Amino acid sequence: MIKQDELPLSRARIQYYQLITALLCEPEEEVTHSAELYEQLTQCVTILNADLSPLVDELRVSSQKDLTFLLIEYSRLFIGPFILPAPPYASCYLGSKELNNEITEWVRMFYETSGLEFDYTIMDLPDHIAVETEFLHYLITRQIIAENEENTEDASNFGKRYHAFLNDHHKRWLPVFCQQVINETSDPFYKFLFRLIMKMLSSL
Repeated sequence: MIKQDELPLSRARIQYYQLITALLCEPEEEVTHSAELYEQLTQCVTILNADLSPLVDELRVSSQKDLTFLLIEYSRLFIGPFILPAPPYASCYLGSKELNNEITEWVRMFYETSGLEFDYTIMDLPDHIAVETEFLHYLITRQIIAENEENTEDASNFGKRYHAFLNDHHKRWLPVFCQQVINETSDPFYKFLFRLIMKMLSSL
């Protein structure tokens, strides 16, 4: 059960995951250049870890450039067609460290046993960073919904699944991936974004 005084933290985590998932996708004008998005991100980061709010300011400032430059760097880092400097898949950092390996299947099964069927029409793999953050958003949202409905069994189940996925899987590869991005990019936007993501892990 989520204690009453912990609800603001849980709601801030929901908002954080939603906003970060958007920023982890291919850059779009209405997202990357949205003043409202950075205001909301500042609000939730301030609640979760106020020391990191200056990073959001740096991220906002660095985002104010021609979207073309961000698209080019996003493609170079995460899409290809050449060798990826920082592949955004858990399978490249865990298990046999090959794309679409046993880790990918484990993640897919975790989604399935949590009540979701992975949608392959998105043309990506279950262990993509943006898919995983969206899944964490789903789990904590379902926990709060169950709490509001006084469904203690579901609330407990989704809470346990959230912590299991976050601690036993997500945190095992994300720091390495974030550091890889930071090392491989000269673009301030991506440096600040992945510094924020890496440092926020301890507050989730």
